[in-house]
Amino acid sequence: PPAKRAKAAKAGGGVDGDDEHDKVLLRVFFGVDAGRGARTSLVSAHSLKKRTYLGPTSMDNELSLIMANVAGVRAGEPVLDPFVGTASVLVACAAFGGVCFGT
Repeated sequence: PPAKRAKAAKAGGGVDGDDEHDKVLLRVFFGVDAGRGARTSLVSAHSLKKRTYLGPTSMDNELSLIMANVAGVRAGEPVLDPFVGTASVLVACAAFGGVCFGT
């Protein structure tokens, strides 16, 4: 009960007087750890500096990997990129195992 908790808090103890077991949870935070994961090694593996062809509009490899990850590309799933360009998005999708097509 709130009145019992307030009285116990003024007395310097928990609800039953046992501080260790009567802690009140005030806040809970939920979030996503976006900085680590199994796919982070792909960033260096598909660096733009390692590509044999690089056009003036090549998309950054990190951005294309993020796009493929957000799209939920899985192994064996088809991926269509109607605006292939230098295929940055398709390279990232292929890294996740997608079957890539472009026009």
